[in-house]
Amino acid sequence: RSDFTNASGQRLPYFYLMPSNYTPTTSYPVICMFHGAGQDENLFTSPAGLRPYKFVFHSYRQQATTPAIILWPTRRAGGTDWTTEYLQLTSELLDALPNRFNIDTNRICIGGASQGVHAVWDILGLQPGLFAAGLFGSGWRGSSPAAAFNHVPAWACSATDDGLINTT
Repeated sequence: RSDFTNASGQRLPYFYLMPSNYTPTTSYPVICMFHGAGQDENLFTSPAGLRPYKFVFHSYRQQATTPAIILWPTRRAGGTDWTTEYLQLTSELLDALPNRFNIDTNRICIGGASQGVHAVWDILGLQPGLFAAGLFGSGWRGSSPAAAFNHVPAWACSATDDGLINTT
């Protein structure tokens, strides 16, 4: 777990995973994933936060074949929504990462599940030129106009029998 604090003193807790064979001379893609409702900075420290989809990208096999830096921004304890403040902080964190790690800035991907989908939608609207791809996993659209990021390849998935999301 780490914290990003911007120039105004606002704090964004986040988790990240580096490839096991990280080499500073190699540039790596970043996969930034927003979690769903009911989770905050205690995300990986509570049994409820240990959901399998959070670990897909950092399995040993996946990192051996396609190494990437995996980033999970999260809300401060008690935070209940992905507000504009959190999205701006995440955007600032993504801008700061290349100063810390060797990042391939042409391969920054963003994704989210459930409540994290509207966060992905809105951060794509805030920084349409930053992302190489987006993933929407069974959630709802944000407030940014889709035209703001219609050039970004995106995948959207939801079960047809999802009781919360209308897939028709």
